Amino acid sequence: MELTDKIINKLKELKNSENATEENISSDDTDNLTEKILQKLDEKFPPLPVLRFEPERAENLSVFETKLGGVPYFPKDMEYPLDRTENHKGEPLRLLAQLNFEKLPHIENFPQKGLLQFFCACNDECVYGLDFDDPCSAKSFRVIYHENIIADESRLLSAEDMPKFSGEYGEFPFEGEFILEAGKPERCPLTFTNYMFEDNVSEIYSEVTGNKVKNWYNIDDDILDNINETRNSEDTCIGGYPFFTQSDPRYKDEIKDCNILLFQCTSFTSDDEQDEVMWGDLGVANFFIPEENLKKLDFSKVIYNWDCG
Repeated sequence: MELTDKIINKLKELKNSENATEENISSDDTDNLTEKILQKLDEKFPPLPVLRFEPERAENLSVFETKLGGVPYFPKDMEYPLDRTENHKGEPLRLLAQLNFEKLPHIENFPQKGLLQFFCACNDECVYGLDFDDPCSAKSFRVIYHENIIADESRLLSAEDMPKFSGEYGEFPFEGEFILEAGKPERCPLTFTNYMFEDNVSEIYSEVTGNKVKNWYNIDDDILDNINETRNSEDTCIGGYPFFTQSDPRYKDEIKDCNILLFQCTSFTSDDEQDEVMWGDLGVANFFIPEENLKKLDFSKVIYNWDCG
């Protein structure tokens, strides 16, 4: 069962448990009503530019590649990112992903040069550096931007120079490395797991149908299914709107300004099931940043979150 199907079934169970009442909407009207609702939603929340990636297993990738894992681009004269938590202080963080913007198609707000990296803990706690109480705490994850890329590899860390990691596979979402093949820039509409989605869809549904609903659990099942099919983004990507298997952490006032999806990494399994990226039980990881900070290339405030079904 797909992640989105699991979520929608949970919503239906909640809806039934609350003994929700609704008007019966004929199947002939369902598609038209769905289209009207989504059109009004797009007017209120315009689709955002997104660049999607396809991960593909690879070996011995260059330190300059856009990739998951492997040896990072890292100047020898820079301090390598270390864990700052009490239990694992001083342990090296592991490269989750890096993006070489000089080789990627450009999308609005994102850099046109330089290289952006995401590092996470890989210790025996198996939470991949997530701080459940403070998603902005960069003690066990780090986001590093290299504005100017050094071409001379003798000045960069090699595989032999890399620190030894304490964790084994199972204590990180994947082993080895994957190249990230970029597609063409697209537009991504507001996704149904976004914290702004439920109230606004309920309001628009009430307006379009004339059937006042208290929340989106009360929306007609067929329309809810139609919305679900078109309003998710289960992709490894930058930009666009995020996907969650549980809930959006940005409902809190102090982090609502983190409105740009800086990077999203979803679970992935190859057709032969030999290669995989796995966040817990088919989960997803997200990094967010305030739009103004991204424009200034200021990565001092970034939310890191991952969840699973």
